[in-house]
Order: sequence, then C-alpha cells, then structure tokens
Amino acid sequence: MAKVLKGKIVFLLFIMVIITAPVSYGVQSSQAAVSWPASDPSNTGGWSVNETFSDEFNGSSLNTSKWLNKHTYWSGRNPSQFDPSNVWVSNGTAKLRTKNENLIKNGSFETGNLSNWSAWGSGAKSASVSAKYRDLYGVVINGQGAVQQIITGLQPNTTYKLSAWLKKGSGSKVKVGVKNYGSTEKLKEVTSSSWTLGTVEFTTGSTNTSAEVYVYNAGGSGIVYGDEVAVVRKVNAASGETMLNDNYITSAVIQSKTKAAYGYYEVRMKAADASHTSSFWLQGNYSEIDVVEAVGNSTRNTHKDTIMPTNTHDFRNGWANDIADPFDYQTNVRLAANYHIYGVEWSQTQIKWYFDGQLIRTKPHSFMHENQYIFLDTEIFEWDGLPGDSLNSLFEVDYIRAWHK
Repeated sequence: MAKVLKGKIVFLLFIMVIITAPVSYGVQSSQAAVSWPASDPSNTGGWSVNETFSDEFNGSSLNTSKWLNKHTYWSGRNPSQFDPSNVWVSNGTAKLRTKNENLIKNGSFETGNLSNWSAWGSGAKSASVSAKYRDLYGVVINGQGAVQQIITGLQPNTTYKLSAWLKKGSGSKVKVGVKNYGSTEKLKEVTSSSWTLGTVEFTTGSTNTSAEVYVYNAGGSGIVYGDEVAVVRKVNAASGETMLNDNYITSAVIQSKTKAAYGYYEVRMKAADASHTSSFWLQGNYSEIDVVEAVGNSTRNTHKDTIMPTNTHDFRNGWANDIADPFDYQTNVRLAANYHIYGVEWSQTQIKWYFDGQLIRTKPHSFMHENQYIFLDTEIFEWDGLPGDSLNSLFEVDYIRAWHK
C-alpha cells in the first residue's frame, strides 16, 4: 500500500509540473528537443523534418555541407560588406558579427559636432544637416581652412584606404588627404558640386603607426562639404578580403548551399543590440520572402526594437522595379533582449509568418513558386541610422529548423 501511495504521489507531482510549467519560446533553453514547428507542436499538418536546411549549430564550426559564410552574388549593403571571418559557431549557436573597421572617430559627424576633429584656418567649420551625404550630419567648411584628425594604432608597412564623400560650392576647391604616415603627403581633389567619392591609398612606413587625415577647403574661399570620412586596412587582416569602395563596416551572412522549396522554416535567434538588421530571409531570381529584419537598437527609430518587420518582394519586372509588401508586427518585447522563434510557412497559394509560434500574418500569392536560397545576415539600413564608432555586435542563432510535407 505504501508503495502504491508513493507511486500515486510521484505521478500527481509529475502531472502538476506538466500543468503548471509555463510555455515561453523566448526563454527556453538552447537546443530544446522540439520535434515539430513551434506553430504546430502537435504536427496536425503532417510535417516531416527537412534535414537539408536544419542545423542546431552544436559543432565547433559552420557545417559547410549545408552553408556558406558568404553571399554568392552580393557583397552586402553599403557602407558595410560581408566578411567570412565574421561568421563562426561556438557554444551551440551561430554567431554573425558586425564591426566598424573605421579608424577615424566621428567620421560620419553623427555626434552633431566636430568631436575628435581639430580645425585650422580662418573659415568657419561645423557639423551640419546641410552637409550630409548619409544619415543626419556632415561637415561644412565656409572659407579658408580644414578639419583634421590624427589616427593611431596603424600597422607599419601596411596599406590603408582613405575615403570621403565630398562636394564643392561656387568658387571653392575640396580635397581629402593624408600626411605624416612615413611617406609623401597624398591627396585627392573633387571638382564636382555633386557628392563624389574621393579615395587615397597610402602605405605606412617601416616604423610608422599613426597618420594625419584632413578635409580641406583648398580654394581658400567659398563653401565645401564632407561626410563619411573613413580609413580602413585595404585588405582585412582576419579574412584577406579587400575592402570595397567606401565601405568601412564588416557584416556577416550565412547562405544555404542549395535552394529551398515550399515548407515551414524557423529560427530561434537573438537580434544584435545595435543599429543594423538581424535578418532571416529567402530569395530566388525574381522573388523574396523576408521572415524578419529585426533592428535591435536603431539610432534613429528607437521604437523599432520591438518590431518584427516582414516583407515580400516581386522582382519579375527587374530589381529596379521591385514591388514590396511590408508588414510590421508589434511584439511588445525588445528583440535584442532574448531569443525568440521566427517562422514562415510557404505553400503554393499563401505565406504565413509566425512569432514564437503565433500566427501574425497571412499573405495569399500567385507567383512565389521558384526555389529560393535561405539567408541569415546583418545589414546597415541608412534609414534606421548609422551605428556608432564602437560597433562590434553579435547576431546569435540558436538553430534553424525546416519541415516539408
């Protein structure tokens, strides 16, 4: 009788634990043993696991039989570019890093002032919204003079690229230049009254670890404008990748090696706590499904940290004639504060989006029938504000899981 009673007590305690245990997709432990989609935990839809696109990221490196650490036909969204060294796997998660590589401080003048810069000459210098090329501020030099900055921490015998967006007003000349780096002063003049990229490459001397960079009103009168002043290593030391154009931020992407078809796809991820996207999306030749493009900490749109942006894109008339259909879901939780599950069910007739297992959007379609690559990536969206000088963020993905019928 005592044994029977003891068994009943244990059974009742077990039932109580099951009944009272809360279900919270946002805080569940890593790599929880979930057999079916968060949207259909009882598998009433008759799903089968699709191993081709499922990964718990439990190893010590990216599974290269399934994934690439680069985008096969895009370098990334300016002023950032994808860098393979920003993708790795550790502690049961895939890490996607975004990092500001610019050695100039306040190169975008987004502090709204000339902090970290010094000025010389009689002309007036200021950070101004009238001088911006990108985001909110740029520098304006009215009359004779320049703004300059000494950068330190350079490596000897190393090639760097100086870039700046410049334009001149009437009766003026604008130049960007570098000196005191161990060799002859170098500069680039821009003669256009429209924004034009000026670039200078320079190689430090055998013992030089600093340089002086400047934007200069070379005409001595009139007004000149500058923005997005950057100095980066020409070749990224970690990956061997060449920094392109005026890019000064390295971002990250994971791309599936093969294309996916109709099915259900979900990731458990924590958005980076920074002013850039942490995204899960699919794309083919003429169509795209954006499951989520979370911006964890926008410098311009602070309300977006709780928004799950979704979208579809129709490129059948060309990339320049994109037809988008965005929808923002208010989650009421900071997406960079914890892990959440983002899912999409893609069928022949409709697309459904899910947040932590809850249906949040349904869109009928008649054209998204082509197979699509799966992407996880980070991008800089200018309209959400540029991230700061100290940017070194992580977008973390606990798993990606896929099912088909």
